[in-house]
Amino acid sequence: VVARVLPHLPRPLVSRGSGEGERTRGAERASPSSSASRPTRVAVGISGGVDSAVAAWLLKSAGFDVTGVLMRNWDEAEETGGVCEFEKDQRDARAVAAALEIELKEVDFVREYWHAVFEPFLRDFERGNATPNPDLACNRHIKFGALLRHCEEALGADVLATGHYARVAATANDEDDENPSLLRGVDESKDQSYFLASVRGESLRRACFPLGGLTKKQVKALAAGPARLPKAVTARRSSAGICFVGRKQNFGDFIAEYGDAERGDAETSFSSPGAFVSVDDGRVIGTHGGLARYTIGQRARVGGAPKAWYVVGKDASVGDNVAYVAPGSEHEALFFREAAV
Repeated sequence: VVARVLPHLPRPLVSRGSGEGERTRGAERASPSSSASRPTRVAVGISGGVDSAVAAWLLKSAGFDVTGVLMRNWDEAEETGGVCEFEKDQRDARAVAAALEIELKEVDFVREYWHAVFEPFLRDFERGNATPNPDLACNRHIKFGALLRHCEEALGADVLATGHYARVAATANDEDDENPSLLRGVDESKDQSYFLASVRGESLRRACFPLGGLTKKQVKALAAGPARLPKAVTARRSSAGICFVGRKQNFGDFIAEYGDAERGDAETSFSSPGAFVSVDDGRVIGTHGGLARYTIGQRARVGGAPKAWYVVGKDASVGDNVAYVAPGSEHEALFFREAAV
């Protein structure tokens, strides 16, 4: 089974010298025994889910020296009620490591996540100029930033692998100073290259995505078959949504709570009611329950309106709390001729 899967397994885009731990920037495709001194060391981000577990199994089966790493990015002591999601992740990740007979390291990036991901997310959301996606920032600053550095410096890893459905490939010239290309996963319904789009090229040089050449159906078959993963892992539902919100909360309530705390003594808050204002003529056509519940392009709940209205702008300045809306999904205010990348 492994022999049939190995053609889909990307080789880490690193090369190593003869000295222990020595690395170069070349894009030579490393093999499990690319050094005479030891096999290539791969740190695998283990979440407790089936995708990261199968990624680790594939790499170990291919002969790599694999160590699992579980991150904690959110302090759930901040929340009230509900079940601690990290404790379940931790339990499942440990079960995966035991089943695969690999070591599992646990690392805390709560502080780094708060400053590099969550605070900028709140600021962008408050300004109303964009629809922020914290997963992009997490991959750039935490997974392939803080975690990658930790794995290299503390664990002596050559490569960081994750269970993303994406691929990396060397450039056509394969020059030492050129970064690899980020490609879509072959499973179009599960492709996650978008969420990796902001990761620095130099980090992608030390990244590996074993599932990029597989479909979700194939991954599930491997998990339940030759990988022999615990049932608690194979039966686990795929994660969806924003990690720090959790399953117990409504997003609008969550963002209102933290947004209000950040705004302090402001006269209006993320959760303060405000007006829906027509972008065409400035008329007030309804009220909303707080800007935290809306983002650009979202359908606005305007009672009694004969047609659908959509949010095209937000004004969170003190004293306003206005959500500007436009009638119809084809209104010109919903389209732009330029984008900030």
